[in-house]
Amino acid sequence: MEVKPSECLNYQQEAANESTPPQRLIELATVSTDLAQLVANNTSAPANLLRELSVSSDATIRAHVAANPNTQTEVLLELGSEFPEQLLGNPIFSLLLLENPNLVEQIPLTTLRSILRVESVPEFFLEWAATHADSEVQLAVATNSQTPKTVLEKLTQSQNSLLVEASPSYINWAGELVHSLESQIAEALRLHVKLAGEMTSGWDEAAREIIQNITLQVSQEQDRGYALLELQKIGLIPDFIIKHLCATKHPSGKVHYCYQVLLDAAKSVNTPTSVLEQLAEQEKFREALAWNPNTPFRLQEELATDDNNLVRTNIALSPHTPTPILLQLAQDKDAEVRQHLAWNFNTPDTILEQLAGKLASLNYSYLHTLEVNGYKTPVTLIEQMAIDKRSEVRKGVAKYGNTPAKILEQLALDEEARVRRMVALNVNTPWGALLGQLAHDTDVGVRSAVAIRFNAISVSPFSLLSATELPEILSSLGEGTQESLLQLLAHHEDSSARRFVAQLPDAPLNLLAELAQDKEENVRWGVAMNQNVPVSLLEQLAKDQKDEIRRCAAKHPNTPLSILEQLFDDPKSSVRRVAVARYLELHPEGLPLVLDHYAKNALPFFTRLLIFLHPKTPANTLAENCRSKAWLERYAIAQNSNTSINTLTALAVDINRIVRAAAQANLQRHTQQS
Repeated sequence: MEVKPSECLNYQQEAANESTPPQRLIELATVSTDLAQLVANNTSAPANLLRELSVSSDATIRAHVAANPNTQTEVLLELGSEFPEQLLGNPIFSLLLLENPNLVEQIPLTTLRSILRVESVPEFFLEWAATHADSEVQLAVATNSQTPKTVLEKLTQSQNSLLVEASPSYINWAGELVHSLESQIAEALRLHVKLAGEMTSGWDEAAREIIQNITLQVSQEQDRGYALLELQKIGLIPDFIIKHLCATKHPSGKVHYCYQVLLDAAKSVNTPTSVLEQLAEQEKFREALAWNPNTPFRLQEELATDDNNLVRTNIALSPHTPTPILLQLAQDKDAEVRQHLAWNFNTPDTILEQLAGKLASLNYSYLHTLEVNGYKTPVTLIEQMAIDKRSEVRKGVAKYGNTPAKILEQLALDEEARVRRMVALNVNTPWGALLGQLAHDTDVGVRSAVAIRFNAISVSPFSLLSATELPEILSSLGEGTQESLLQLLAHHEDSSARRFVAQLPDAPLNLLAELAQDKEENVRWGVAMNQNVPVSLLEQLAKDQKDEIRRCAAKHPNTPLSILEQLFDDPKSSVRRVAVARYLELHPEGLPLVLDHYAKNALPFFTRLLIFLHPKTPANTLAENCRSKAWLERYAIAQNSNTSINTLTALAVDINRIVRAAAQANLQRHTQQS
């Protein structure tokens, strides 16, 4: 039955009125959640009703029950685990303590741990809990800002003498405690300002040393190390960590992900010059530095004279190498270095003329190397290789993924059958040449290559399009050959035929729409890989049940920011990481949004820590997390230049001396700048 606004107002007044009869309150509590909240807050609500409401799915209702003096003792003590502040603020609770001095011993352990973390907890609770057998209870006492120094000293003395010297506790990638609770208590006491005093210097160094050690632990484990690499790819690893990883001598067999992180840093445009110079001290990173646009001129000069010819080859090929260094490399003693110099877009014509004699020795291996690295060869040089006397060179051009269509059409008439076969297999070969002379070629290998093309590059041609039948089938289709053939392949029983159409750049949109819903994963994957797939289908593929297809959708150049933002919440971490990396590549100014999203959804402690360290994390995100249980997270927030004055003011009285000092120093900087 629909409730009228006037009736709703009357109901609310009844639910909140202490004079409302208990039976009526019971009835009102069943009408709606809003009314149940008012009833739970009503001190006249009967105890049996409050007991029922204590297990409500609504948190507000449960909180009101915990604060209601009419709630039964055992219910109060159970709810105190979730709502410790409401329990302590409940006027009946202090009366219960007076009536029953032994009540503290009857409080459930989970509730006791919760109320000991609240600043308003009575001091005698802290004193009593300091000698409690439960380590989590002792940890709550050690981390409560209201715990007196005498109680902290008592807590220290209650354990054996080794406690205060225990190693610091860390939290691993999954958010689990690595060291014992005893170690955490020791760390809390060791850094407690009431015991250790104020810190006047060295707070950043102390915190960073611990963070660096945690990073080393993370880098040595496969799953966490891979995630660390992905965090580096989106620029979340601070420079001080990169420098430490670079300077650390790693144990044999445990360097893989650390190496990958540093290699990515050597390539990244976000890596500062000071870090690049440090990376250049190790030979294994100098090849990557040759491609970094931020590598300083002085360092490029060093790379151009490196003993390793691969380093010099990379600097010769890099589009970021300045002309003076290119001129220097033209005189390099190594022929391979000079040959790669010829492929550099920025190499002046005068140098190319000097190297003209060397160009004749270039072959497909160089084209392949460039293609793998995503580097497009100048058309003029491809044209030169396409008329080379050596059929092996022409074959390489016919196979090369970036060879223009007009050159492929030229090579389709090549005298060598093996060259024409490569033309038939090249995805850039125009349909006219493919369905024309190559389909009727005198060489059975060329005709087979055409058949293979039409059968999604399958090793064995389908019987539908066998090498001997292909010309006859094509001629029988008459006009509209291409469209008819694609229709035939798009509905072929073999999924690889359908995938061929799905990947074809000029495939009709109606066929792509069909294939995007194909029952076979590899066909839908083909659509996701199609360079011309429309946004509407990418949106559909971004919701596909298969992780790999969603990941392909995230990587696709046509995927808009709105879809990438949706993929931030993907259940698969590999999809989320690709979506974030692609989003930042397209929209670097969107980093604050990414950081805020990570902070809200990242369970791993280490990820959150890196986010709070980042200077572009929004102030509201930092403020929302300033009461983190992990003191390293609080430190990261305390030192962040984006942290608001209000948040810094709260952290400036933190019990942890490192957090406290960092906040006070940051607060002072804010004051001086204003």
